[in-house]
Amino acid sequence: MNWKLPFRKKTSTPKVKKSKTREWIDALVFALVASTIIRGLLFSAYAIPSGSMEGTELTGDYLFVSKISYGARMPNTPLSIPFTEPTVYGVQTYWDIIKLPYFRLPGFGEIKRGDIVVFNKPEEADPQYNKPVDERTTLIKRCQATPGDILTIVNGQVYINGKAAPNAPESQTEYRIVTDGSNFNQQVFDDLNIKPSESDTSHTMSTIPFKNVAALKSYSFVKSVVPGLAPEGKYDAQIFPHNDRFKWNLDNFGPLKLPKKGWTVPLNDSTVVL
Repeated sequence: MNWKLPFRKKTSTPKVKKSKTREWIDALVFALVASTIIRGLLFSAYAIPSGSMEGTELTGDYLFVSKISYGARMPNTPLSIPFTEPTVYGVQTYWDIIKLPYFRLPGFGEIKRGDIVVFNKPEEADPQYNKPVDERTTLIKRCQATPGDILTIVNGQVYINGKAAPNAPESQTEYRIVTDGSNFNQQVFDDLNIKPSESDTSHTMSTIPFKNVAALKSYSFVKSVVPGLAPEGKYDAQIFPHNDRFKWNLDNFGPLKLPKKGWTVPLNDSTVVL
């Protein structure tokens, strides 16, 4: 007699083994989804584009930047090659046929003075660049002021709300070094990380880390070490707001009042660049 028990285990059908091609496709899809989530929510890779942070970061350095600290900004162009620059050897690494609206998640903190931050180049928001927000050139700088602060630069010294901001020990400034005519020993330049830019028999213009200026002045053949500053009132077209109504330059800038959420800014000839 053939007994058919209701609880008898059914024989499972053997699974069809995936082909090598299917396994590669599955792996690539998983990697793409995972990298998109990581890039959008956790961190992104960036390369240092210039020497403005030398002493802390060097040109060409690669670093991973946390997105959760200040709140992750969701990608505007999801169709892109993860962890690459917007353009590599002249080839665009993103496809802008799909553009998502700007959206940022809450963060675990707020930007504070002194923080090193990565952001997109502001001038590339102009229509002639025609770039999505997340594909604009990235810059890395140290935050000097936050919303509500008044930023001023006087003879190369940064002031926040009227108080001198501390100078970073590794910050570099161009100085005019005047000597008694003696030639510099190359070892002095190497030891103090001095980078000469131009010179003659009695003086040299050099870039010197702030922390080494006092040591340079201690040499007997050095008569004076003076910062090479742009004079007050000299207009520099490369400096924001790029308008000769504001006679600002890299060494004498402002005062500039940083807008704060909830403020009302009057539009007049002092606040609007025509």
